[in-house]
Amino acid sequence: VAEFQLSAGAQAFLNTTGQVSGVTENDFTNPVFYSVQSAAGEIISWEVQVQRASAEISAFDIPAANFSNVTITATGEITAYVSEETNITDIKASFSVSTGASIMINEVDQESEITSNDFTDLVTYKVISLAGEEKLWKVSVIWSGAKIIEFDFAEADYSNVIIDEANRQITAYVDLDTDINALKAAFDLSSGAIASISGIQQSSGVTVNDFSNELTYSVTSLAGEETLWSVQVVNSGADITSFEIPSATFSNVEIGANNEITAYVSEEIDLTDLVTTFDISEGSKITVDDIDQSSGVTSNNFTDVITYKLTSQAGEEKLWDVSVIRSGADIISFELDEATFSIVTINEADQKLTA
Repeated sequence: VAEFQLSAGAQAFLNTTGQVSGVTENDFTNPVFYSVQSAAGEIISWEVQVQRASAEISAFDIPAANFSNVTITATGEITAYVSEETNITDIKASFSVSTGASIMINEVDQESEITSNDFTDLVTYKVISLAGEEKLWKVSVIWSGAKIIEFDFAEADYSNVIIDEANRQITAYVDLDTDINALKAAFDLSSGAIASISGIQQSSGVTVNDFSNELTYSVTSLAGEETLWSVQVVNSGADITSFEIPSATFSNVEIGANNEITAYVSEEIDLTDLVTTFDISEGSKITVDDIDQSSGVTSNNFTDVITYKLTSQAGEEKLWDVSVIRSGADIISFELDEATFSIVTINEADQKLTA
């Protein structure tokens, strides 16, 4: 129902139907033509178009962001996730609004991809339609990363994880008892990010994988950025695998199952100043009384038992007790049981015995 005012004495018709202001109903889906006849008989045709005018933001983006993902709700909320390197203090947003509508922030007119704003905090746009309707749009710009922040294995008795963020490489050292063929990794990602391996989404502390070979995690941010992270898991021990006394002309070394080493050496060896050679688990650290030991270099006093401490790359510590015992090949006494009388002479220098 249209309300209108005509020139004095004029009448309006629509398809020969007389029109009464505030009374006559018409369909304005398409343009209509009013015929207005003056009191003098002059007739003028008036085209009337009725259009719906709204105050919507129909599209919004951050062109400067390498990666962005924008959601727009009907209630006037816009959330834009952008990659972490985006400078959100100086953003020229790209947007589309309803036909003919104006848009402003704090009464400052906005132009798509031209006007710069600081989106550190929530920003409110006001959109005014051609019909005069005002609608407030709240816009949040949020940094979104695609990183693995923490990574560990709860099943391992000992573990040490090194995350090289720059190269997106993760190396996890675990003890020798850990079965790396079936492990559940526990991890933290950038807020909202998801991780997958070969297209299979991963759940922290739940998904089982075989880590006997290097695996690649794909991490996708809320902004749509995808990064690839290589993960290598290594069994790491804290064992002494070989032990020798190079200065001993004769030696015999026994490595026991209970982390005990016994080295028998010839009697001329000075136990107070011995340099030993040894092999240990790859990457492990070896000390005596907190002093680093170097194979073939470090000297120690082996008069009493010495305890070596081995620390694996996984953080496991083992104590190894090492005993060095002088052992001779002398005949100390000699008797003949069948002889009624006997005299025995032992010449140790010449290794000669006379009975």
